[in-house]
Amino acid sequence: MTTAKYYTPSGRLIQRDYSNVSLYDYYYNRDKVDQAAGDREVKLTDSGRTVYGGGGITPDVKIDPIKSNKFQDSMLQHYVFFNFAKRYVITHHPLRKNSKWMMPC
Repeated sequence: MTTAKYYTPSGRLIQRDYSNVSLYDYYYNRDKVDQAAGDREVKLTDSGRTVYGGGGITPDVKIDPIKSNKFQDSMLQHYVFFNFAKRYVITHHPLRKNSKWMMPC
């Protein structure tokens, strides 16, 4: 948790305003709250690009996340990747003798 406000060198506030907003709306309805805040401060970067303050750090171009398919969902639900990594670490301990990862004394 922070109690301070953080600004970029150009003077732009990098945090979103969380007053008068529920915790749920702050995290899950970000786009709706951001669109309603049309009166944001306008700043210019050193190169002259227009940026808007008070909306948090957001990318210039939003890219939608890649949708997983049924097979990928099944693999995640059955902890396949976690179980593989767990078994691999147990059988390939990096500090065992005759291991290529062991540091010479």
